[in-house]
Amino acid sequence: MNTRNAERGQILPFVALAFALLMGFAAFAIDLGYLRYQQRLQQTAADSAALAADWALYGVSNPTNSTCGSESGAGAPASVCAAGQNAARNNSFSSAFNSAMSCSSTAPVCVTINYPPQSGAYQGNTNAVEAIVHVSYPGFFAQFLGSSTNWVSTRAVAVIETSSASPCIVVTERDLTVNAGARVTSPCGISVAGNVNASSADLIDAPSVTASGSVSCSQPSPCPASTIVTSGVPPFPDPCATVPGCAALTAAYPLNSTPTASPYYSGDCTTPSKNATSLSPGFYCSFSPSGDVNLSPGLYVFSGDFTANNLTCTGCVSGTTGVTIVLGGKVKLNGATTSLNAPPPWQGAGPATVSASMGAPGVLFYQTSTTTSPENFSGQSLLGMVYAPNAHINLNAASSLTVSFIVAADIVANGSTLTVSAPASSGGYTQVPTLAE
Repeated sequence: MNTRNAERGQILPFVALAFALLMGFAAFAIDLGYLRYQQRLQQTAADSAALAADWALYGVSNPTNSTCGSESGAGAPASVCAAGQNAARNNSFSSAFNSAMSCSSTAPVCVTINYPPQSGAYQGNTNAVEAIVHVSYPGFFAQFLGSSTNWVSTRAVAVIETSSASPCIVVTERDLTVNAGARVTSPCGISVAGNVNASSADLIDAPSVTASGSVSCSQPSPCPASTIVTSGVPPFPDPCATVPGCAALTAAYPLNSTPTASPYYSGDCTTPSKNATSLSPGFYCSFSPSGDVNLSPGLYVFSGDFTANNLTCTGCVSGTTGVTIVLGGKVKLNGATTSLNAPPPWQGAGPATVSASMGAPGVLFYQTSTTTSPENFSGQSLLGMVYAPNAHINLNAASSLTVSFIVAADIVANGSTLTVSAPASSGGYTQVPTLAE
C-alpha cells in the first residue's frame, strides 16, 4: 500500500483544531473589544445617575435609607430614585426589571440606586448616593464556545462636598442660551433647570455645567475639556434660602407679591423726579430718571419698574457699605458705566440683619415680580447677588454684565458677555455633588 495515500487526511484534525483556536481568539478579541466599548458608555450612565440622584438630595428632608431599582422608584425617596433612573435613561440605559425585580434575559438592563451607598469607602454616608448599572450583552463569536450572554456591571458614587464648581449662575425655570459671538465665564458652576443651548461658535467657560434638560455644550469647544457637564438632573432648589441676606428679604418681601413700605419704611410710595441726580434710601413707586443718578448706601424699595441709565454709588465702599434694591416690577439698565456693589455678605451665625441704612448683606437686586418680560442689562458691573427668579434676562449684542451671583428664570446672551467676577462669596451652594468612586 502506498504510504503517502495512507497518510492522506491526517492534517484535517489539526486544521480543525487550529480553526477552533482561531475562532476562540476571534471570539475573545471581538467580544472583549465590544464589551470594553459598551463598558465605557455604561460607566458614563452610572456616573450621570449617581450625580443626578445626589443632586436630588437637596430637595429631600430627612431621606431614609433605601434601594430602588424600578422605574417607579419603589422604596427610595422618589426624587432621588427618579433622578438617577432618568439620568441613566438619558444615556440610553433604561431599566427593564422583571417581576422579581432582578436582572434576567428578559430584563437585560438594571439600574439600581442605593441611598446611602451599600459598599465602598462611602458606605453608609448620608451625603452620598451609589448607582449600579448591570447590563447583559450578546456574545458574538463567543457563542461558538457556548457563551451566548455577557454581563457587565459599572458603579459610581457621588457625594455632596465643598467644591469650586458650586453654582453662582442659576437658571430656575427655563434655559441658558448662548448665541453666536457670546461668552459666559465663571470661576464657579452653572446650574440650569431647562436646557443649555450653545453652538460651536460660542464659549461657556466654567468648572461645571449642570442642567435638568440637555446640554449642547460640546467639548472642548464651546466648553473647555475640564468642564464637568451633567444633564438630566432634577430642577434645582432656589438658592435664596442659602444666602442670609436674600432669605431675610424673602421674609419681608415674598416672591410674587408687590413690595410695601413695611417693615423698613412707612407711608405711601413716592416717585422721584425725572431730573433727580441723586437718591437716598426709601420706598418708591417706580424709577425712571432722565440722566445719571448717584445712589447713597442703603436699602431701596420700588413697588414698580426700575429703568435707569448710568448709576453710581460714590459713598459705597466695597466690603463695608453697599446698595440693595428691592423691585416689584421689571428692570431696564442701559448705562455703560453703571457700577454698584452690594453690602458685604453676612458673616455671623443666625439670620442676617437688614436695615434701611445698610441694606441686605450680599444682595444687590432682589425682584419679587411675576413678569416674564425681558430684563435688559447693558454694560453693568453689579458686584453682589442679582436675584430675579421669575425674570427673563436678555443680554444684547455688544453688551456685558459682570456679577458676583445671578439667579433668573432664563438667560439669553446675544453676542454679549456674562462674567462672574468671583466665586459666590455672597452665598449660594457651598457644596455640590461630585464623583467620588
